Amino acid sequence: VNWEASVKAGQPNLRKVLWRTFGRDLMLAGIFKLLWSVCVITGAFFFVRSLLTFVNGAAPFAGDANGWTLTAFFFFDAWLLGIALQRMGYGCMTVGIRVRAALCNAVCKKCFNM
Repeated sequence: VNWEASVKAGQPNLRKVLWRTFGRDLMLAGIFKLLWSVCVITGAFFFVRSLLTFVNGAAPFAGDANGWTLTAFFFFDAWLLGIALQRMGYGCMTVGIRVRAALCNAVCKKCFNM
């Protein structure tokens, strides 16, 4: 749909048409990628460091309540990481399949019009 409008306007640009058509879905997958990256960094740095401090018995994390709190946050981080990874993979795969189908369709139309 965007390609025909771009051709009628006289300035067809495949990259701009693909971005207008699939850019929102690709950006959504990018947001999930960003969320995944934040969860990985948070899990690897903050929570593991905090859990090691708790196990060693350092003053800020002494007590059972703090240990359970750290465990709950680490579980939530891992859960969110899994959801973000699944949504990112699904979004990228879906956009890739749709772009490939759209490009094949455009090439076939051009071949049949020659």
